[in-house]
Amino acid sequence: MKTNITYACGHEGTVQLYGKSADRDRKKAWLEQHALCPDCQKKQREKETKKALEATAGLDLPALKGSRKQIEWARGIRAKKVEEAAIFLDPKLPKEIQEKADKFYHWYISHTDASWWIDHRNDSLRSTVKATRKYWD
Repeated sequence: MKTNITYACGHEGTVQLYGKSADRDRKKAWLEQHALCPDCQKKQREKETKKALEATAGLDLPALKGSRKQIEWARGIRAKKVEEAAIFLDPKLPKEIQEKADKFYHWYISHTDASWWIDHRNDSLRSTVKATRKYWD
């Protein structure tokens, strides 16, 4: 059922809601209280990507390989992920962990295939560490 809503950002839009009446009402209320309209979502993502790109600008990351579109998409993903991964460079880490953390960090940022970053865009840093840990233990 299509219904008009006013998003949390104040913009209006039409959304398609499915399910029982109570479920649709609950979803509509949630959208109106918490969701941004598609335009505001896009602006927020662009702002976050720009911030991440600026934060990683001085890291001399390797060039990405792939189509132009893949590279554009992956640059933002990689910047956010590399910014998160900076916790592995913390000098306060115990010595027995520092070597592995440093090795993981350099392996992580060395990926040059845009498709790798796109494929792993929803992976948490923790799950990536777990998946690759077996190679270094």
